[in-house]
Amino acid sequence: MQLDRKQKKRMGLADGIDKDGRRKIIEKDEKIEMKLDTLIYAIGQKTKINEYFKEEDIDRFTLKIKDRKIFVGGDFYRGPSSIIDSIGDGKRAAFSILNFLIGREFEYYWIKDVKKQAIEFEENKEIKHQNPEYINLKERLNTFKEVEKTYTIRKAIKEAKRCLKCHLEK
Repeated sequence: MQLDRKQKKRMGLADGIDKDGRRKIIEKDEKIEMKLDTLIYAIGQKTKINEYFKEEDIDRFTLKIKDRKIFVGGDFYRGPSSIIDSIGDGKRAAFSILNFLIGREFEYYWIKDVKKQAIEFEENKEIKHQNPEYINLKERLNTFKEVEKTYTIRKAIKEAKRCLKCHLEK
């Protein structure tokens, strides 16, 4: 699809709230014209992707449409889903597009290597739920950092043992 210019009507916010509790959107009489080389649709709702592409033509790892210069992701690919899935699709598509543009085969470098460690299990009813540490209250007031820190390796192993033996906890 050739993307040179796209004409759209300008939208704006009106006074008042709609039935969903959001500000009302109005269409203005003014038209705007944009020069484009790429257009990304972000719809946030259920689509009829099968009307456009066959499911077997979508590479589920690269998110590229077979024999096309089109990548899919998020709600368009999955239907309504979580923001986390959409962000993950965006990251995966970005790596795929980069590889495509520089002529490199898709690499799975977005998949992290996980160090595996064997965990010995014992019948120990004394294993309690492990609580993560938190940043202090004063710091929470002036930051966007996560309040809950991650488990230490020792706590993670204890929690994994407890969780896999959760039937022991009453």
